[in-house]
Amino acid sequence: MKKYLTDYFSQENITLTLWIVIVLSIGAKNQSFETVNFIKIINQLRYLFIPIILPILLIYFTKKKIIKINNSIVYKNFFVIFASLQLILSLIGFFNFKFFNENLYFYSLLSENPYKPNFLYALYYPLSFFIVSIFFFLYIKKEFIDKIIVATIIITLIITIYSLYLVYSDYLKFEHIIFYYSNTLNFSDTLGNPNIRVTSLARMLCILLIFSSLFYLTNKKKTITVLGLILIYFILVNLYLLQSRTSLYFGIVVVCFILFKRFNPVIAIIIGLMFFSSLKPISINVYLIKEKFRDSNVMIVDRFKSIEENQKDKDTKIKKMKDNVFFNLRQNNKINDEMDYEKKLRSISTGRSHIWKKIYSASITKSNNFIFGYGPMSDRFLTNQNASSGWMYMLITTGILGLLSFLFLYFEILFNFFRYIVKNKFRENKINTSVIIIIFLLFRTIVENSFLVFGYDFCIFILSYFILQNFKFANQNRK
Repeated sequence: MKKYLTDYFSQENITLTLWIVIVLSIGAKNQSFETVNFIKIINQLRYLFIPIILPILLIYFTKKKIIKINNSIVYKNFFVIFASLQLILSLIGFFNFKFFNENLYFYSLLSENPYKPNFLYALYYPLSFFIVSIFFFLYIKKEFIDKIIVATIIITLIITIYSLYLVYSDYLKFEHIIFYYSNTLNFSDTLGNPNIRVTSLARMLCILLIFSSLFYLTNKKKTITVLGLILIYFILVNLYLLQSRTSLYFGIVVVCFILFKRFNPVIAIIIGLMFFSSLKPISINVYLIKEKFRDSNVMIVDRFKSIEENQKDKDTKIKKMKDNVFFNLRQNNKINDEMDYEKKLRSISTGRSHIWKKIYSASITKSNNFIFGYGPMSDRFLTNQNASSGWMYMLITTGILGLLSFLFLYFEILFNFFRYIVKNKFRENKINTSVIIIIFLLFRTIVENSFLVFGYDFCIFILSYFILQNFKFANQNRK
């Protein structure tokens, strides 16, 4: 019994368990306890786990010498420095907002926006960002990384399958011309937690696609080859249906990478052409299947119209669906309510440029705002929306100082990429996977806040960055 407990409470198992709880804590909100129930208590513990419970556990386990600090990496790690800077700059930005923009701060408190600026809210996200960074690089060793990857994939897979179930259920049961925006309409939360947005679901599918390459390219069995192609195609079709452009375009690149790494060029091109040429027909057939499903449930046919009128309505909807698939754009674009259907369809913006203009205008009002920003989540206070860009988020929250620190991190990552490509020439699949994930998340920072705010992107990024850093230090040790 004693040996079993000793084995279970090893550093590997403890850090793995803590990592799983960290990932499961993503998206937790501070609960109001007007009514108390078990779900609220669990969600409150999730909310408190990273900033309070995790540091207490780490201090306790370290003092008892159950786990040991990994000193060799953390002091050389630029991401830990970056996380420390973000914590300091975020707090400076918040105090700049509160004491040097008093009227704007007061207005933010009175606005209808559910997000209100306060010190604890400002502290929560950068503190979580910092604590998880310290935990990962202080306590996790490279020998533990395989189990952590598997655990992360399993959690991602469960959430993705459940979210896809919601999307398909909603799409089949309710009136939607478009497939990819439906899950936010009728299934708002699960167990007191908001369901993920369509862009987040597409991101998870893309991450699963990249992780699948790790196993697909290392296993040469024929059964795995066939099943892997089916899985890759299934993910690709759903990415196309969801129409989140960053994930879709990057997913196509990843599929090409997998095919050309696994097969000879001729077979890779043939399979690729089969996959990509069938995406539009498959997407349209999904809509036609939905129409048949709903016809049978008497949910779409207007009984007070003639057969010809119903058919005409149906043909119009199918044409709109084909247009949406062809143009790869959202009909729910709200940047200008006066735009007619055709103009909305052909617009290349989803409103981000309008948000970025607001953020830039707020940043240049005073020199201190430009230098220090307004603190964490101030994009929501000042524009009523998230910044929809990691670069703009850094500017509005931590000012030009935070933006420059991110730029340094960006170039440090590019330098490590160059080092890896020169020395390893894409031979190591695990590092290939981490490199592709980091590139994907860096691209996402153009149109999403991504890993610059504590969340799923951040956890995937720090895992991939750790793998890349260990390659760097392994090469240094060989010298």
